[in-house]
Amino acid sequence: MPATVLRWRVSGAPTGTRLSVRPFLAGRDSHALHYENPDFRFDVVEKKRGAISSRSIIDCGLIAAYIADDGFMLWDGTTSTPIGSGAVNEYFRKRLAPGTEDFIVGAFDPLSATVSWAYRTDGSGLLKERLNYSLTENRWTRSDLSMSWLMSGFDIGYTLESLDEFGPLDSLPFSLDDPKLQGKRFRAVGFDATGNYGPLNGDTMTARLDTGDYESEPGRRSFVNGVRPIVDAPAVTCAVGTRAQSMADALSFTADAPKAIDGSCPLRAAGRYMRFRTVIDGMQTWSRATGLEVPVLVEGAR
Repeated sequence: MPATVLRWRVSGAPTGTRLSVRPFLAGRDSHALHYENPDFRFDVVEKKRGAISSRSIIDCGLIAAYIADDGFMLWDGTTSTPIGSGAVNEYFRKRLAPGTEDFIVGAFDPLSATVSWAYRTDGSGLLKERLNYSLTENRWTRSDLSMSWLMSGFDIGYTLESLDEFGPLDSLPFSLDDPKLQGKRFRAVGFDATGNYGPLNGDTMTARLDTGDYESEPGRRSFVNGVRPIVDAPAVTCAVGTRAQSMADALSFTADAPKAIDGSCPLRAAGRYMRFRTVIDGMQTWSRATGLEVPVLVEGAR
């Protein structure tokens, strides 16, 4: 159980002054502290909602983020605002290993204005998945990992000797004045499965973006012969999953089609319900994936 230690000291009072402390036990409701109050009281500002894990509470400065029984929340000092309603909360509940709520950990990365929660999905004792929420874009992403701990901390700088991993000094892909070489930037950091400490950066990982099932024309089958991903990455593939007639039918995907010179991914698929998948290869630089252009032809009703 985490513990909080408070210490008081009498300063500038007449000789013989005594300081008495009245213990206060609080439940899981959210409380606000009045710092210079003669009664030193806590006010309940929100009832029937609190964090499911003390380590899931993330201090972001003027706001805080946490996980309650009813999902992910942002706290502004007065009220809680849901940020994971629907699919995010449902996915988290399904993936979290039962009985591991106390091992959920959160971190704030001010460099990307992102809050992240890492959690266990199995009995390995490691944090296997991470859910990330952008405070500026109000969007979620998830990533696979294998860590023993996640937290907010400082990254580690480079020495001249450690720059050898980038090659000769005269061919470095950045300036020696680059602030990131100095380290000591506050961000999301952690320990891997073997105890190595470092920031959560590294090479770009492969991203997979799936849409939901889509019915172009109610009661009709549809045909597509290409998909254009709106992504600023050079190496991209697309695939289409189809269900023949009903949502109970098995989902069958086409082979991944690489992006052609005109920016589209040529493929052929037909069905009543369609789901589109975009895969952005890792180890490349990109920043935006905004959608898909899908020319759809309606087939006859059957």
